[in-house]
Amino acid sequence: MSTARIAILATDPPGLTFFDSFDPDSYTVIAAINDALVYVDEAGQVCPGLATAWHQRTPTILELELREGVRFHNGEPFDAECVVETFRAHREPTPTSLIKGPFALLKEVRITGPSRVEFELVAPNAMFLRALAFGMIYPKGVLRAEGRDALVRWPIGTGAYKLARYDRGRELVLERNPDHWAAARRSTRSGSRSSARTSGSSGSRRASSTSRGTSTRTIACARRGCRASRWRPRRPRSGSGSCSRIAARSPTRACAAR
Repeated sequence: MSTARIAILATDPPGLTFFDSFDPDSYTVIAAINDALVYVDEAGQVCPGLATAWHQRTPTILELELREGVRFHNGEPFDAECVVETFRAHREPTPTSLIKGPFALLKEVRITGPSRVEFELVAPNAMFLRALAFGMIYPKGVLRAEGRDALVRWPIGTGAYKLARYDRGRELVLERNPDHWAAARRSTRSGSRSSARTSGSSGSRRASSTSRGTSTRTIACARRGCRASRWRPRRPRSGSGSCSRIAARSPTRACAAR
């Protein structure tokens, strides 16, 4: 078992979902726990996430084919209803920052098949597909039974990592999701947990993690002058409209903070 260092901010992230926060620091953790329908790789290409293919049917209607066989961290299956419920939760009971910003032109999300949805806009928007990279999808069962506030308190996604423990002001522990849909490409690797300790006193920062193999990536660092990379999950090359590169940065580079 090897040990790698993770660098992270000196305080808690502002939020763990885009229901209550929309900022770069929160995105670091949100993207580890959740998947969106698409993601944008380092070359700027839109790549398949929970959607495997997409088609611009009209200037204002975008149709997406959804990935099958995906489950959330609580065991609930991902399907088209989860997409509809997620975007409904961004509107009700009050509009979130995503609805006011990247999805301001969104008119409606409709189910057009068991694994197919379409987004209708009030006006054409050439950037809408890219904006879907911020549209993390959440389980419909939790949204219907408990509302979005339950996920604000304890996020549940389909991402490569799941929240294992959160001691606010001290430690946030993410545990590898062995059932992640892209795990087949990493079947020769294994890993357990990544934890990051934070301390706000005197601006000090401490971070540590335990993992097997090379599964850990640097998350982020607030230390001035630190050149640690931001973490980005690996993705497969499969799917129509897929990118030609895997979105992953170089191996972890330890932060200089002690």
